Amino acid sequence: MSGALVFATEWSPDGTPTGLLPLGGQGVVIDRVLGQLRTLGKVEELRVVTRPADAAAFRERGIAVIESADPASDLALIAEAARTVTGSLIVAAADLVAHDGALLPVLSPRVRSTVGLVGSQDAGGQDASDQDAGDQGAGNQPAVRCERGRITAVGSTWHRATGASGTFGGLIKIGSGDLEALARACDDLADFAPTSPVGLEALAGSAGTTGVLLLALVRGGTSVGAHRVRQLISMRVTSPAAVTEAERALAAVDEPATRLRLAVKEHDDLFTTFFVSSYSPRVVRLAARLGLTPNTVTWISIGFAALSATAFALGTRPMLILGAALLYVGFLCDCVDGQLARYTLHYSPFGGWLDTMADRSKEYLVYGGLALGAGRVGLGNLWIYALAAVVLQTVRHMTDTWYGALQDSAVVQRQRAPLDARDHPAVPGGAAGTLTDRIGGTLAQLSDRMQSRRGSLAYWFKRTIVFPIGERWAVIMVTAALFDARVTFACILGWATIALGYTLTGRILRTRSMRVATLSEHPMAIHRDDGPIVRWLTGLVGGQLPPLLPIVAIGGATAAVLLNDLLSWGLPGMGPGDHLALVVLAALLVLAGVLTGRNPHTGPLDWLVPAALRAAEYLLVLAACRQDGVPRPVVFALLFAIVLYHYDLAGRLDKRSSPLRVRELAFGWDGRVLIIVIMAVAGVAETGAVVFTGYLLALFAVQGLRGMVAARRDLEPQLAAGWLAAFEDRPGVSCPAQRRPGTVSASETAATADRRAQG
Repeated sequence: MSGALVFATEWSPDGTPTGLLPLGGQGVVIDRVLGQLRTLGKVEELRVVTRPADAAAFRERGIAVIESADPASDLALIAEAARTVTGSLIVAAADLVAHDGALLPVLSPRVRSTVGLVGSQDAGGQDASDQDAGDQGAGNQPAVRCERGRITAVGSTWHRATGASGTFGGLIKIGSGDLEALARACDDLADFAPTSPVGLEALAGSAGTTGVLLLALVRGGTSVGAHRVRQLISMRVTSPAAVTEAERALAAVDEPATRLRLAVKEHDDLFTTFFVSSYSPRVVRLAARLGLTPNTVTWISIGFAALSATAFALGTRPMLILGAALLYVGFLCDCVDGQLARYTLHYSPFGGWLDTMADRSKEYLVYGGLALGAGRVGLGNLWIYALAAVVLQTVRHMTDTWYGALQDSAVVQRQRAPLDARDHPAVPGGAAGTLTDRIGGTLAQLSDRMQSRRGSLAYWFKRTIVFPIGERWAVIMVTAALFDARVTFACILGWATIALGYTLTGRILRTRSMRVATLSEHPMAIHRDDGPIVRWLTGLVGGQLPPLLPIVAIGGATAAVLLNDLLSWGLPGMGPGDHLALVVLAALLVLAGVLTGRNPHTGPLDWLVPAALRAAEYLLVLAACRQDGVPRPVVFALLFAIVLYHYDLAGRLDKRSSPLRVRELAFGWDGRVLIIVIMAVAGVAETGAVVFTGYLLALFAVQGLRGMVAARRDLEPQLAAGWLAAFEDRPGVSCPAQRRPGTVSASETAATADRRAQG
C-alpha cells in the first residue's frame, strides 16, 4: 500500500492552478493524475497540497486538500510524512499528463525502490540532450543527468546539471528504505534556503516542489532510479495550449502496441536483436494472455536447455541438430521472460536472481552435454575443454560484475554534492594528465561514440566482440548442428579469450579516467567469498596487504602445476600423486586471503580481486582432482556446484537479492580448497568429490527453494494506518474529512472512463 502527496501549487499564465486546467472529456488535469495514482499505484491514502487561496476550488470537486502557505511548508509536510509513513510515498505534481504505461513502471506496488520519472523531451519537444550543459530544462521541467539507470544530477534556476540527458517528469516514488533520506533531504533544503543565492521560492518556482526535492535527494547520495519515458507521452502542462498539445500527443500513440515494443531491450546483442526480438513480442503477448509469469517462462527455458543438453549428450548428428533446435527455443524463452517482466511489470528481486542463475546453469549444462556426447561417439575426451570453458566464462562474468560495481561507485561519487555548490565538484581520484589517464579518457570517448551510433558497423562490433550470451548460444547452435563438439569448444574458448583480453585491456585503462578507485562501500569479505577460516584468522592478524598481486601470483603458479600435469612437462615434484606443491599453493592462497582480508580494496585494480580468487580456487580444485585421477565428469559436476555459489554472489550484488541465507555452510573459497586438497592427499578425492558435490548441490537447492517460498510471501510494506491523521491537528494546515460513503469523486469518474476507453 502506498501514500501520495500531490502538489497543486503552480499556475498557468492566466492564474488558473495548472491542476485545474480542463482536460477534454476527462474533467481537469488533476482528475487524471489522481485516478492514475489510485488505479495504477493502488494508493489509498492520498492528499492534494494547495495554496490557501486555491483550496476552495479543489474542494468543490470533492478533492481532499492540505493547505500549505509556501515551499518551506511543502517541505515540512513531506518531511513529516516521511517520518510517519512505513510504506512507500509518492510525491507528484498535479499538472502531469501521461500515458498509464509511462507511469506504471514507477507507480506499480511491485516497484519498491526509489524511482523518478524522466522524460527524453522537454515541454517544447526539444531533446534535452541537445540543450546546453547546465540548462535546467523548459518551464517547470528541470534538466537531469542519468547514468547507469539512476539520476545523478538535477538542475534548477541556479544549480547546473552538466551533461543533462533528459528532464524530470514531476513524479517520484520514494521506497520505504529511503524515507529517512527523504526527511533528511527536506531538512537540508530548509537549512539551505536562508543562504540560497536565489531563494527557495525561486528554486521551487522553476522546478516545483517535486523538482527541488529530487535535487536534494540526489545531492544527498540517495539512489534514485531513472525511469526514462520512451515512445509514450509524459508531459507537464502549464497552459491550455499545452493541454491541447498533450491531448493530441496522447491520442497519436497506440499505447498497448507501444508498451509491447518497449518490452524489448533498447540495446541488445546482434543475434538477439535480429533473430529473436524481431518477433518475440508476439510470444510475450501470448504468454501474457495465458497468464504465465516471468518465473514460469524461466523454468520453461531451463527445461528446454536441459533437453538440449540431453540431446547433445547422445552425440549423433540427428541429436546434435535436435539439441541445437531445442537450445534455440530455450534461448527464445530466456529472452521472453525478461520481456514479459517488463511488459507486465511482474518482476521481483527473486526473479532477477533466478534469471541470473538460470542463464549460467543452462549454458554450463550444455557444455557438459557436448563433452559427454563427444565421448560417446569417439571424438575423444573433451571434458578438459568443457572445464576450461566454465572457468573462463565464470572469471569473465566476475570481472564484468565488479567492473560494474566500480562504475557504480564512480557514479555515486559524481552524484554527491552539497546544495550550496552550483556544479558537482570534480571527483577525487588518480593524477590527471598522465599518459594512462589520457589513453583511458580517449578510450572512454571512443567507446561512447561507438555506442551512440546505433546500427553502425562500429556499434555492432563493440557489442559483438565481447561475446555476449546471444552470440555464445548462436555459436553453440550453429557449430554443434553443422560440425561437432570439438569445433564448438574451439570457437567458444577462442572467442572468449579474445573477449577477455579486449575487455580487460580497455577496462584497466579506463579505470584511471573514472577517477575512482574504491570498492570500500561493499562488504568485501562477503563478496570475496571468504570462509570462516580466513575471516577468523584475519580477525587475529588484521591483514591489510594489497590483495591483487599475491592472489594472481598463486593462481599463476597453480596454473603451472595444472599445465605440467596436462602437457607432461616433467617438472620435479609436480607430477600425478606429488601433493607437496599442491599443499604449499593451497596454504599460500589461504595465507594471502588472511593477510589481505582487512584491506579496503581501494587500489586502482582491486576490482579484479574477486575474479582472481575465483580463478585461483578453480585452478586448485582442478589440479587436486587431476593429480588424484578423479573422473572428469565428476570434476565438472564439482566445479558446477562451486560456480553456482559464485553466481549467487554476483546476483546478490547486481540484483540486490539472494535466497541463500546460510552461506557459511558452503565453507567459503578457503574451506572448499582445503577440503578438496586434504581429500586428494588422503587418496579419497574421487569419493570425496562425489559426496562434496552432492552436499553443495543439495544445500543450494534447499536454500533456493526456501527463498522461492519466502519470495511468494513477501508483500509490499504496509502503510501506517491513518498516517494522514498527523496533519489533522497541525497548525495552519487544513485536512478535511473523507467524502461521505457512496459518493464518487471526479477523479474516480475519470479513472473509470479511462478503463472503459482502454477496454
